Amino acid sequence: MPPMTIRHTAATTPRSTPAARTGALFLFAGAPVLGAAAPLAITIAVTRGLGATGWASLALALAIGNASTTVAELGWGVVGPQQVARHPDSRHDLYRSALASKLVALIVIAPLAAVLAFLLAPVDPVGAAVVGAGGAMASLSPAWFFVGAGRPGLTLVCDTLPRLVLSLGAAWLIAGGASLAFYGTALVTSSVVAWILASVIAGLPLVPRARDFTRAPETLRRQAVVVSGRAVSIVYTALPSVALGALAPGAVALYAAVDRPLRMGVVVLGAIPARLQAYLGVVDRRLAQHRARNALLINAGMGVAAALVFGAGMPAVWGVLFADSVPMDAALIALGSLLVAVMCASRGFGIVLVAFDASNDITRAILAAAAVALALVPALSLAAGATGAVVAVIVAEVTALAVQGLCVRRRWRATAPAR
Repeated sequence: MPPMTIRHTAATTPRSTPAARTGALFLFAGAPVLGAAAPLAITIAVTRGLGATGWASLALALAIGNASTTVAELGWGVVGPQQVARHPDSRHDLYRSALASKLVALIVIAPLAAVLAFLLAPVDPVGAAVVGAGGAMASLSPAWFFVGAGRPGLTLVCDTLPRLVLSLGAAWLIAGGASLAFYGTALVTSSVVAWILASVIAGLPLVPRARDFTRAPETLRRQAVVVSGRAVSIVYTALPSVALGALAPGAVALYAAVDRPLRMGVVVLGAIPARLQAYLGVVDRRLAQHRARNALLINAGMGVAAALVFGAGMPAVWGVLFADSVPMDAALIALGSLLVAVMCASRGFGIVLVAFDASNDITRAILAAAAVALALVPALSLAAGATGAVVAVIVAEVTALAVQGLCVRRRWRATAPAR
């Protein structure tokens, strides 16, 4: 059978000039770069204003909040961008459905995040609770929609800049010794502002229809495999901080000192696979495989470069970020560099599986990694503190990478176009 023709959309049609394409890439990169400035400012403010224990409370609350976001966004960040790119005529219906299902999920998830952060925080439990709930609210971000629509500038204006401004204000207050609750309030407020601006500036629906809410359970069932996989991924993203908090509280600050900057960097690097989401959203099978190969190579190369930058850069900025609150550990930084490389390569395989309509395979990889993490994280955290936790996460991420690689190979052969 001859390959199907490509259906070009605003998200998939190449820009008219190289300069325009370069500008679009800078916009895709600009949002996460500016977005990373906010947590960096908060990190510096907390370590100076509240010390190592304040930093440990913030790190635990952020780990819980980020894990909650992973669940509450219900897989839209994984499958949504390519759906937006492929179905331009039904984009607003897609957005309403996503917004309604997320709001329903947050009714349960945000309070749970707040309670868990309150119970685990070594100091300022109320502030940590607000940060945990605020982290969960980030699931309302419209960034996934703008990625699929090929409109990175809207992510910058509607989502990134409000969060940056509010977070910088909170950082200024916390540096003077104020509660973490100010940062949590900034997170909640910025999520609501992004929701409103997406309607006012981008013309997206402000409030879902009643039938969108009644269909929320159906949406959850339809994306149950992706959602369950995302939920299970919490085992090897949030579990290390929580396990250390319970088993080796003194190691939380050191672990977070490597883990938080590492994950901020991965968020910034997410601009590349985010741009590739729309790039991969094509119908022609031969073109799809060609682009998938490019995506894998780009992400692998990015991982190697990121590992080198992290390994060389962290010792230089450690004193700026943590002052004398957390002593530097060179071996832990080296392990973090390896983890960055594996995570970038794994993300490449993930977006390719979505392009092959095989997002369920991502869940299989996550389940395998979670099983490894459940076995290793508590044991190694208890035995070797922060170093053991990072080693456990590396083994879990390598497991996910291997499973995804095998799944891509199988799907590649199954979807190969007829010659």
